[in-house]
Amino acid sequence: MRRAFFLVPLGLAACRCGDETGAVADSVAECVRAEGDVRFHPPREVVWQSVNQGHRFALGDWVRTAEAARASIRFDSGSVVELDPVSTVIIETTGDDKDSSLGPLIALESGSLRGSSEKGVSRRVSLRTPGGERVSLAPEKAGESFDYRVSVRGSGEVELAVTSGAAEISSGAARSVLRAGEARVMTKGRFSEAERLLAAPDLASPAHAAQITVERGRPVKLTWVGVDGAARYRAEVSKDTNFRGSVQSAEVDETSWATVLDAGTYHWRVSSVSKSGVVGVSSVVGTFEVIERVVLEHLLAPADAIEVEWVRRRTRIEFVWTPWPGAAGYELVVSRDPSLSKPVLDRSLTETRVVITELGPGQYHWGVFAQDPDRTPLFRVPFRLRVKKGAATLEAPNKLDWR
Repeated sequence: MRRAFFLVPLGLAACRCGDETGAVADSVAECVRAEGDVRFHPPREVVWQSVNQGHRFALGDWVRTAEAARASIRFDSGSVVELDPVSTVIIETTGDDKDSSLGPLIALESGSLRGSSEKGVSRRVSLRTPGGERVSLAPEKAGESFDYRVSVRGSGEVELAVTSGAAEISSGAARSVLRAGEARVMTKGRFSEAERLLAAPDLASPAHAAQITVERGRPVKLTWVGVDGAARYRAEVSKDTNFRGSVQSAEVDETSWATVLDAGTYHWRVSSVSKSGVVGVSSVVGTFEVIERVVLEHLLAPADAIEVEWVRRRTRIEFVWTPWPGAAGYELVVSRDPSLSKPVLDRSLTETRVVITELGPGQYHWGVFAQDPDRTPLFRVPFRLRVKKGAATLEAPNKLDWR
């Protein structure tokens, strides 16, 4: 038995994308935006096909979004829903031919979607939960609009939230009201007590419109101010101000998140997540620019992948690198692992060369960091060094011409 979450929006639009002619028998909806990997398959097929803007969906079609993908779905009745990343829906019939106001029925198998009621239209949003219960959302006052969010949790519970306006929710004989900033969880046909959505976190760093210079492949750290009652936080970064394009996101326990970004302008926001798993109000959107720092190789000697012969107590290995502007000093790190995370030697220096005698036979990796606020690495990847038993020393000449 398939367990799904069914949604009948005020006229939610579904998204059929794959037929270049756009002609689909019994079509009920159109894909008005597909960003990232969005796919569908008809009810009697199992092969997922790509979804493109303007294509039509028929009853029974499955639609899914991959990580960082989103889709806007518009039903022929005019209403629009936004399908969030990693979500799957099925476009179903209403199951009630006598009530045309219900519109098409959507099964939300996983993930979440968002929608808005239309001002001046009192058609209700009808839902069917994974357990088969029916729940409806309608404007608290006839003709007023409201914005809502619907999510299916891993346990099968359904979270209903209203982010603006007010909606009356009903299931069987039970009735209640959700006002802006409130959420309820429905389990087996029963609503939880209304929970206030947690306040929006204040963004701390980077400052709005800041320019951040980083080396390619190194992460940018985002920080924000904690919110009372938050169990964790959801952070999002996108090149689109509306977060409709490719979005990087993560849920973290701390008030910071580091992620690798290419050069370009980015927008970011953070939401608090309560202990019960309800996502709170999003922060204001911050903007920053990432500028890629071109890193020249500053390590000079020993050369990468060189072998040095070792004689007990007499092996001298000279490490040499070029200066870094503004550095108060340097940190030489020699490690058994290429990440330099477990150093066997970690020495603070003021000069750009030093002779080391402590290394015994073995395979090493080494690098130098500038002693500056960013602890700037003076290498693209650590150099490799092998010390093997022998009877020689290795020293750089007193004068080097690096031209």
